[in-house]
Amino acid sequence: MKGKVAIIWMVVLILLFPSCGRKGRVATKVPPDPEPLYLEGLKLFNRGKYKKAEEIFTRVQNYFPGDRVFAPKAELRVADCYFMRKEYPEAIARYTEFKKHHPFHPDAPYAEYQIALAHFKQIRSKDRDQEETRKALVAFQRVLSSYPGTIFAEKAREKVEFCKRRLLEHELYISRFYMKKKKYPAVEKRLKAALLAYGGTEKEDELLYLLALSLLKQKKEAEAAAYLRHLSKNYPKSRYRGKAEERLARIKVKEVPEILIIARGSAAVPEEIVFGRPKITALRHERIEEKETDFWSGDVKLEGWGITLRCDTLTAKERMGRMVEMSAWGDVKVKSGSKEIFCGRASIDLEKKVMVMEENPRIIGGGTVRRAEKMILHLDSGLLEVIKEKPAEGM
Repeated sequence: MKGKVAIIWMVVLILLFPSCGRKGRVATKVPPDPEPLYLEGLKLFNRGKYKKAEEIFTRVQNYFPGDRVFAPKAELRVADCYFMRKEYPEAIARYTEFKKHHPFHPDAPYAEYQIALAHFKQIRSKDRDQEETRKALVAFQRVLSSYPGTIFAEKAREKVEFCKRRLLEHELYISRFYMKKKKYPAVEKRLKAALLAYGGTEKEDELLYLLALSLLKQKKEAEAAAYLRHLSKNYPKSRYRGKAEERLARIKVKEVPEILIIARGSAAVPEEIVFGRPKITALRHERIEEKETDFWSGDVKLEGWGITLRCDTLTAKERMGRMVEMSAWGDVKVKSGSKEIFCGRASIDLEKKVMVMEENPRIIGGGTVRRAEKMILHLDSGLLEVIKEKPAEGM
């Protein structure tokens, strides 16, 4: 009986004094309007009190999730708080969430730029891993393509050049190490890829010279001479020009081809070209099984190996079930990166990974037509050799 009385008294005390045991806790009253609360958070943010500001902005989101003006603004400011505290991975995640929730918001370009800038803030020295540099470059290029003409695109353009320069410096750093180890094919592969991805920035002259040295070490004199001449011609003030001309004078080749650099778009890292079976469409297709040969005719289109080829007739030969060579005739048009090359006949050697274009090969662009006796496109690197170029013509 005494036990029951005690329990009843405890219930009565709890009902009479509900605040006991919760000293200091005050019920939070939701404000009727989100704007004053948002402005309070903005004042804290501007005073550098990012943690307290984040708490206020989070309350705006929680109290007014359906508000079309201040809920998105508060969500973006939370991301800014992480950014200002240099918590860049979390900031990137928050900016990305904002973009997903509000893809057409007026501040979407700002969020995109901030994602790129957060990666940029984590860039390391040239002798360290460059993963954040690559991510920053891709993100800044996305700003340029998605929001051209904005102030963010203007800012991103400067950062793109810095990222490319840093990545090129990194490739040069690694390549010098490989040169000391006499890994010349590895140097050639890295620098050709870097030339396509990051060419046109500072230190390209150094890249060309180092690439030529790696080719000379492999007894590829004609190709080395092409890069040395390209360096001498396009970088008259380079400190490598004198060395390039000295080496060029010592190379004995019948003809030095011209090298044109065909970039495969604006990706931060050039795509690995897979030399499998390409996609081919045409009006007619015939296969001669005993000769392991395919014939296509009528509006032929080939897509693969980083190129798009159109022609009237195409043949492909196989060996042991593996495609080894192809030939195209009649109004051949080859698109690689931003360049378009026209010719009457093209031959593809898939073992050497080259395409040889003959019968009036020409590049049309910039109001002129460049013609040559022969043009050789290296499918693995995107480099184009121009053999015996003829005088340029106006269109």
